[in-house]
Amino acid sequence: MAKPYIINDIEQLKVISVPIRIKILWEIFETPRTGKMIGDLLDTPPSKIHYHLKELERVGLIYVESTEEKNGIVQKFYKTIAPGFQLGDVLPQQEGVVLSDSLKENIVTSLDKTKSIVKRGEEELSAETFNYFTTLKLTQEKYDEVRNKFREIAKFLMDQKDADTSGKKGNEYHFNFIGLPAGNKNEGEEEHE
Repeated sequence: MAKPYIINDIEQLKVISVPIRIKILWEIFETPRTGKMIGDLLDTPPSKIHYHLKELERVGLIYVESTEEKNGIVQKFYKTIAPGFQLGDVLPQQEGVVLSDSLKENIVTSLDKTKSIVKRGEEELSAETFNYFTTLKLTQEKYDEVRNKFREIAKFLMDQKDADTSGKKGNEYHFNFIGLPAGNKNEGEEEHE
């Protein structure tokens, strides 16, 4: 069963703290691609993409899945080592590692992927489609409880992705869950549970 890779290494954490590397990872989670292909998708020069691919490969987050010779040039097709990444316990004890921009890029890129699926219009949205959006004021304890429930759902979904579905009928579904602070709480204001 393929599980998300848990990042517990500080060097890997530093490497993914560069926002463009998050975009690169998103482009090769499911489909192996060359640096040129990724550059075209991200509207970024291939030389810049190759530099970031080397860094991601150096820390073991991606690998060369295959090579192909084209016009005398060996093309490398890169893929992530896992179907997703999660931050381990390394984050709280590290000073000076700024992930804010990288985490923002991850959220924006995931929303862009969701947006492209919705706009693609291959299928009409139906009663099977669900969307839940809300902003709540919660204590840290309640927020942690909600986050843990979403992690349970994410684990369940990963288990479904890993299940053998060959020969079984089914439809493809897209899921995107995000939880983040939405604003500052007012001084002296009580939090609701």
